[in-house]
Amino acid sequence: MLGRAVQVLSEKKEPFLGLIITISNHYPFPVPVDSVDTYPRPVLAPSKSPFDPSRTVPWGFYPHFIQTVHYADEALGMFFEEASARPWFRHTLFVLFGDH
Repeated sequence: MLGRAVQVLSEKKEPFLGLIITISNHYPFPVPVDSVDTYPRPVLAPSKSPFDPSRTVPWGFYPHFIQTVHYADEALGMFFEEASARPWFRHTLFVLFGDH
């Protein structure tokens, strides 16, 4: 989505206002099947559900949450890398915020 956002913003007449909202690090923590999780996750006891609160780490979903935060961080880095090559980048104000 962020890669597409750079393309869409580049097609806009300046000045423009863009708003991008990502929610990949919210339950049920969807990440693309081809994403690479390089963040080491703790080993968990077997469970029927990855969100089982009886898992051996605090919050049964913790490793899945961490994976999506890592994914969002990488995607944001790629967004800024690609956007920095665009003419509008040098005079654009980027505001990043959490949803809570």
